[in-house]
Amino acid sequence: MKTEDVVKLNMALKAMREEMNPRTPLPVRFSYAMHINLRRTEGVLEDYRKIADPTTNETLAEFERRRMEIVQFMAEKDPDGNPIINNNEYVVLDRPALERAVLELQKEFPTLNDEVAALNDRVAALNDVDVDIDIHRVSFKDMPERISPMIMDGLFTMIKED
Repeated sequence: MKTEDVVKLNMALKAMREEMNPRTPLPVRFSYAMHINLRRTEGVLEDYRKIADPTTNETLAEFERRRMEIVQFMAEKDPDGNPIINNNEYVVLDRPALERAVLELQKEFPTLNDEVAALNDRVAALNDVDVDIDIHRVSFKDMPERISPMIMDGLFTMIKED
């Protein structure tokens, strides 16, 4: 299994966990496999995250910190003065102004594009590495009845054909 597949499985399992309704339990075999596979994928991905994390690069981290300051400043505010966030995204009324401000900020970081490209190259190389991981597989009949296509794509590696 490639690292990229482990990442997809891990993200799909986390998305399933977030979407779960506590009042509607999942099939026991699937819940067990989900728990086991989350633990196993987290262990494999620990080093991957350290290498793929842009905040480990000082230039990328500083750029992102300052970009977020701009986004928060330009975001619509609630009555208490806090930025409004909808669907994990800041509500910004003047997107063109935000884009211009970020472009100006990029000028202060002349090596930014090269460093992003280098990070992307490292991540692409990591994604192609074969990983030795024992995925706990479950029968299709033990899968939850409702799963989005995106999550199903990530879970595909843990489903065994009946």
